[in-house]
This record gives sequence, C-alpha cells and structure tokens, in this order.
Amino acid sequence: MTGALLVALALSADPCDAGPPAPAKDERASRAYREVGDEALARGDLDAAQIAYREAVRQDPGDPRARAAFAEVCRGRPADAFARGLKQMKAGDCKGAVASFAQARSRGPDPSAALLQGVCLYELDQDARARPALEEARQGELKDTADLYLALIAVRQGRASDAEALLSPLAGSPDASLSAAARELGLMARELGRLVVSVGFDGNYDTNAYLLPDFAYSRGVSDESGAIAGSAVLRPLGVSGPYGRAYLQHRNQVLTDFFDATNGGGALGWQLGRGRRYARLEYGYDAMWLAAAPYLSAQRLDAIAGWDFPFAALFGTYEARLEQILTPALSGYSGLVQQGTAWVQFGDELTLALGYRALRAATDDPVLSYWEHGPRAAVGLRASPNVRLRVEGGYAFRPYDLFDSKLGAARADQLLEALAVADVDLDPSWEVEATVLAQKAISNVADFAYTRVVGGVALSWTAAPW
Repeated sequence: MTGALLVALALSADPCDAGPPAPAKDERASRAYREVGDEALARGDLDAAQIAYREAVRQDPGDPRARAAFAEVCRGRPADAFARGLKQMKAGDCKGAVASFAQARSRGPDPSAALLQGVCLYELDQDARARPALEEARQGELKDTADLYLALIAVRQGRASDAEALLSPLAGSPDASLSAAARELGLMARELGRLVVSVGFDGNYDTNAYLLPDFAYSRGVSDESGAIAGSAVLRPLGVSGPYGRAYLQHRNQVLTDFFDATNGGGALGWQLGRGRRYARLEYGYDAMWLAAAPYLSAQRLDAIAGWDFPFAALFGTYEARLEQILTPALSGYSGLVQQGTAWVQFGDELTLALGYRALRAATDDPVLSYWEHGPRAAVGLRASPNVRLRVEGGYAFRPYDLFDSKLGAARADQLLEALAVADVDLDPSWEVEATVLAQKAISNVADFAYTRVVGGVALSWTAAPW
C-alpha cells in the first residue's frame, strides 16, 4: 500500500479499531490476510502488518490468532497515542495531533506517525520542525508521500531546484494521484523559485487591430502580429519577502509598421504570505515605444491580496498608474488612472469566480476623463494534470465626465468582452496557450463603436535555476 493511501486511510479510520465486521464471515479470506500480516511483520513492516491483521479480524471476528496479532501490533506502536493523533488530525486539531504523534514516536522509529506529524507541522507552517519528521518517514514504504511533502516545503521556501530533485522520481509513480500531484507541484516550483526566467513567443490574428468603427469595418482592418518577450523575477528570500522583476517585449504588426510596439519595465515589491493567503505591494515603471519612437512613460503602485476560506477564496487588487503620453498630439490622455478589482472564487478543480472592476481615468484634458465599472465572471476547469481551461466574460459602462463640443455629445460607452483560454503544459518548462478574445464596444458616438475578435497561440519557456 502506498503512503498516499496510508494517509487517506489514517484520516478515515482508527487503525487500532477493527471497525464493523464484513457482511459475511469468510475464514479463508481471514487466513489469507493473517498470512500477509505475518509476512509483513517478519520483514519489519509494521504498517502493512497492522492493516492486514485488521482486515483478518473483520473477515472473521472469532479468529483468536488474528485478534491477538492485531492487538500485539497496536500495542507496539503505541496505539492510544497514534489513534488519538488521528482523531485530532481528522477534527482539524493539528496542534494536538502533533503532540500525540510525538508520543507515538517516543518508543522508537515509527514512519507512519512521523509522516502524519510532518503533515500536521506543514499545515501549521512550521517547516523547520516538519522536515526532520518527514525525513524519518522517508525510511520505508512511505518515502514517496514524504518526498511530496518535503517538495511542498521546498516550493513554499522558493527552493525550486530542491523541489525538482524530489519531484522528478514521483512524476513516473504508478500511483496516479501521486504522479499527478508531483507534476502539478513541479509546475508551481517552476513559477515560485527564487530566480525565475521566462521567454515567450506568440502569433495573433486581429479582425480589427486598429479599433476602427463598425461602419468602416468593410474596408478591411484585420492584421496579424508576432511577439517575442522575456522576463525575470528575483526573490532572494523566497516567495514571502522582497522581490524584483523586469520584462521586455516587442510586437511586430504585419501590415502597419507604425503600430509596431516595444514595451519594457520593472518593479520592486514585498510579499507577505504565500499560496492563496498573501498580501503584496510593489512600485513599478513601464515604458512603451511605437515604431521605435517614445510613446508612454508610466509609474505605478500596485497592491494585491488574497485570502483562502474553507468555502471560497477572496482576491483583491488596486493600482494607481501615473501615465505620461509622449506624443504631443495625444498628450491630453496623460493623467492618473486608478483601478480596483474584487473576486470571490469557489471550487478547486472546477472553479467559478465572480468579480467587479472599477476604473477612474483622470486625464489632463478633462473632456477625456471617465469612469468605467462593471461585473465579471469566469469558469475554470482543470481537464487533466497538464491542461487548464478558462472562460471569462465581462461588462463595463464608461460614462465620460464632460460634454465634448468636438463630438457634439457627452460620450458614453458600453463594453462587452468574452475570453476563452486553453493552457497545456508540455513539460515542466514548456507551455502552450491558445486564446480567443471577442470585444464589442457600443457608444452613443458612432466613431467609437467597434467589434473585434483576436485569436492567438503562444509558446513559453520558464525555468527556475535557483
């Protein structure tokens, strides 16, 4: 029996309680289980012996040899402390379970108690205490499960190379649940290392690349583009702590060189917490060039937080971005842009997320200032260990502050958006992403009503050398 099954069994039953007898007495099955228990006991495998003797008692509660062997194995571990720890762990009392498992280990090496004590200490974020217990659990049939939890600790501490060394052998495990968990954790380790570097390539087809109005759509406004991008993230103390990141991207339009864009920038920040319970604050700078000419310079301050509850997860973001448009004819669009989002997410493998987004653009030209806000929703599915699917939709209402005499109206837009994404992990370093984005803008000024569909495929390589 694998360590993963042992954990599941531990959380579902008291191993020193034989439980209800089988529906029908089966002396032959009881004898077979007892013989398996005798063989396991002879080679020193206390866990397998205990499970086999318990099943022998269930099949024939009147077998004195099976009952005596079962009682003897339980006395040797010691049973009371181990069983108490299991009950406490199942009830969510990890602190109490840690003490009980420590008592169970006090009479000598006990890989099962060591594993479950290490799991509890991991859940309590006491990684330094969890590691010795999990190292002891590696000495036997529980090695794979212990390695998985040691890898979880390595990922949490940003030790990507250590996590990879532990996970690589598990990815080929005959235990399907264990191999799937190892592959998923390997992807996480790749993204959360102390140093993460990434390179990406993509190609897009855009039916309305320049957002021309619907009445001009028949003129032929589609275009294709290709992009290359690179980024690096440095977290010297691991996921929780200070970090810095930088990126550079160039996108080339096939038909119109004027819209060839280069983006670059970086950020410095600090994160507290990890996983889905965290808070992050960062300052960043972004720059953009169009056709090799400076177009945008922007400073920004971002705050992001998440909290995971038993029934749902909450996420929120806020960004203040001071933009300076460097093209004189468009300088009126410069100004402060603030936006915030809030999401609540339900589920794990199949997720439902509901959110709301609000944005305020206070531009240098007051006529161009506006509010934008509206709801969003997303459904995600992990179709397999290496395939993720997501569909997202949103609506936004954008009223402008002032009457625009040039347009002869106080402009008001409505924005509809639908997005479909499929991510496929080819291996721990390579990922393919296919996207389809549909946008519809409705406006009381015909020049700003447009329809757009963008489809693309991206290939990215990510590694965590540290």
